[in-house]
Amino acid sequence: MENTEKIVQKEEVKPTWKKVVYIVLNVLFYAFIIFLLAFAIANISAKKHNNIPSIFGYGFMTVASDSMEGNKEDSFKVGDLLIVKIVKDEKDLEGLTPEKDIVTFYDFSQEILITHRLVDIKESNGNPLYVTQGDKVEITNSSADYKVGQEGYYLTETLGESEILAIYSNKIKGAGKALSYLQTKAGFGLCIVLPTALLLIFEAYLLIKNLFEINRQKLAQELEAKGLNQSANFDPEEEKRRIREELLAEMRKEQEMKAQEEKENKEE
Repeated sequence: MENTEKIVQKEEVKPTWKKVVYIVLNVLFYAFIIFLLAFAIANISAKKHNNIPSIFGYGFMTVASDSMEGNKEDSFKVGDLLIVKIVKDEKDLEGLTPEKDIVTFYDFSQEILITHRLVDIKESNGNPLYVTQGDKVEITNSSADYKVGQEGYYLTETLGESEILAIYSNKIKGAGKALSYLQTKAGFGLCIVLPTALLLIFEAYLLIKNLFEINRQKLAQELEAKGLNQSANFDPEEEKRRIREELLAEMRKEQEMKAQEEKENKEE
């Protein structure tokens, strides 16, 4: 009886560090799954030409041009990751300040999303008009508009309220390249799908391992209840092997009997 008690106690008492590691791994696993789902949903929702991938009201974009490379604190460069707040209605545009705020809009002529600085707010027929321009400008004639593509000069865009899709919130230098790679099939597979598959395999391994341990404890308790552990040399693993052999022998016996009955039926 002492042998079984020792086995059960050994299985029930786990080191604290193992419990902590297990909890941390589970938290990381489920956090990663949530991130994966959010990322997938964000990219699916951005399939339309003028949609921005977003999670919980905030979008993220990679800077693809140098039009905002300036000397201001919130200017940004090619390859940076922009975090923008999605505009839901006109109320979100209240309080926009020229030279301070940066907005995102869709340019139908170039078929791209553009994020430029708000440089002026005008009014037409009682409706506000928002004038934007990139930080990288060298304008000698302030009244002139210059075409995008002409080196050093960027067109000022005048937008209506409905054309502003998001408002700049923050940036992460250089992280846009990583996002662009994640949005490719290869990047999504290597950085999202593969790690998720490995985590699922690991979780399945832990589940199976725990099930075996639970069954082992139950077997030890059942044997204890039947008084099969009174011998000092009693081994639960050996007892399991013996039970398996008995079950296999019983199955073989049933198969032989069934085969014999079929043979007799054929002879009749």
